[in-house]
Amino acid sequence: MSMIPSMMRCKGSYSLSLTLSRVLKIYKLPKQKLSFVSFLYLIGFLPHSVFCKSTYEGRTYWDHIELAHFWGMDWVWVQPNKKIQLNSQWTSITYEEHKRTLSLNGYQISLGFPIFKKNGRLYISELDQKNTLFPILANHRITTPPKLYRIVIDAGHGGKDTGAISPYGRIYEKTITLKVTRILQKKLQALGYSVILTRSDDRYLPLEKRTQIANLKQADLFISIHANSTQNTTVQGVETFVFTPLEMPSTGRNLHKSDFFKREGNRNQPWNTLVGFYLQKALVNASSSPDRGLKHARFAVLRDSKMPAALIELGFLSNAIEVKKLNSLSYQTHLADGLLKGIMDYQETLNRIRKK
Repeated sequence: MSMIPSMMRCKGSYSLSLTLSRVLKIYKLPKQKLSFVSFLYLIGFLPHSVFCKSTYEGRTYWDHIELAHFWGMDWVWVQPNKKIQLNSQWTSITYEEHKRTLSLNGYQISLGFPIFKKNGRLYISELDQKNTLFPILANHRITTPPKLYRIVIDAGHGGKDTGAISPYGRIYEKTITLKVTRILQKKLQALGYSVILTRSDDRYLPLEKRTQIANLKQADLFISIHANSTQNTTVQGVETFVFTPLEMPSTGRNLHKSDFFKREGNRNQPWNTLVGFYLQKALVNASSSPDRGLKHARFAVLRDSKMPAALIELGFLSNAIEVKKLNSLSYQTHLADGLLKGIMDYQETLNRIRKK
């Protein structure tokens, strides 16, 4: 069923003062410059200033022109009336009609709601703008960044719970995750971090116990490490999950009434997105594996976490090429290096926000 907006409201030149306010904020200009900016706006921006918003099922959507103006970006059609790209000196955002993903500087991110087209414009939900784009592109405007010293790493599965089993040599997920976890632990400790493992050997641990450990230890970051499997043996790639934002559906499913219930995992929403993006980006670069994107899920280990958290899928044990890599020490080290780089990028951003 196609998504047709129930109501359109276009904001034209009468919204001049609102748009000028956004320009002042974006470029950090003093209010004394308002008359000068107004002049520039009238001779340059006004012909393109008719912004349209759509309301569908109670949600607000932004058209691509308003989104571009908000971020101070230019826009161009990659495929006429179907696929668009927003560009600035440092950032490129690409998305297309009907898709529930976008590309940010070449890295894939899942959206809560599909992109739709109306009157020659592409619309993205305001919830995706708020919960996905804003934490990554404007994290400097988020107050009170969390500290980052104590990190809990969770090696998925263990003991009687083997996790996925590869058909190529019966390699267990629980074994791969523990090996990568141990390597990452040593690397983080060498940098002075306090690192706690939910399990350091091959033992069974219930899902709820894993997050309980992180909460009781008052961790600053929780990372759960896993490996994937599917019946389609051609599938490869790494992916990162963070807890689904409030009032949004998880990746791959539609909105449900339970999505409106606030959980512990929602308390760190912007930081979940930010650390998840950094981890996924660094993993893709370190592994040279296909980018399956930053995704959203209400997994138990993410749902009950009181600190920023992410769940990592290192690759597919069901793929003959990828399982061979996953079972090698050198590749496990590459993956740990990628996770370390993601954590360091997150740390650097937190430090920068504190110093502003």
